Amino acid sequence: MDLSEAAFEKIFTRMKYEMELQTETIYHRLRDSLNDEITDVRKKQEESDEKIKHLENKISLVENRERQRNIIFHGVIAENWEKEEKVIEIVNEVMGITLERNEIQFSRRLGKSNKSPILINLSSQWKRNKILKNKRTLKQKNTEVYVTEDFPKEVLEERKKLREQLDEEKKKGNVAYIRYDKLIVKGKTDSKKRALSQSPQQDSNGASPSNQGPAKLHKGDTLQQEKARSTQGNDEA
Repeated sequence: MDLSEAAFEKIFTRMKYEMELQTETIYHRLRDSLNDEITDVRKKQEESDEKIKHLENKISLVENRERQRNIIFHGVIAENWEKEEKVIEIVNEVMGITLERNEIQFSRRLGKSNKSPILINLSSQWKRNKILKNKRTLKQKNTEVYVTEDFPKEVLEERKKLREQLDEEKKKGNVAYIRYDKLIVKGKTDSKKRALSQSPQQDSNGASPSNQGPAKLHKGDTLQQEKARSTQGNDEA
């Protein structure tokens, strides 16, 4: 049976609509499937990033613990085979601190020259802190040797940035110093201010008469007072 042109057009339009509908359905399914895959990949990436960050934090923690026993000596001129003996000699004879060979866990040059800084890892954090606490003795004895802490790279960069600000604060007369990666400013020191903090009434020993107790009475003074009270009582009677 022959189809009329109108009927054929109707069938064709119907088929076209169904094909477009199927195409759109397939498109949405593919899109949703790809979105799910992308979401899954992103989730796995985030988990991986989190694991990496966790591992980096653990490594950083271990390194920082290790650094707590590190100390860097600058200005020590010695061949690699004698660098530890030279450091021990400086600590013992110049700084007056006993350092034994077995207290050094390991050492290495921070450079290729025999003048490069020497990093020393000690078995005791207490001994490392003692050396840092007495580092001024090196300057007082006019040596070219000085010691510093072993800071992480990011801390060194931050300290470098703070140097200019530190110099500005010192020019203002403020007491300022860098502690780890922070600038500490304590203001100006004024000796006159400290002198005025004492009361003008204080004696040569720094004691104020107003804070002293009542004067002690001698035995004779006490008898005289008792006699005066007795006489006064008789007169009133």
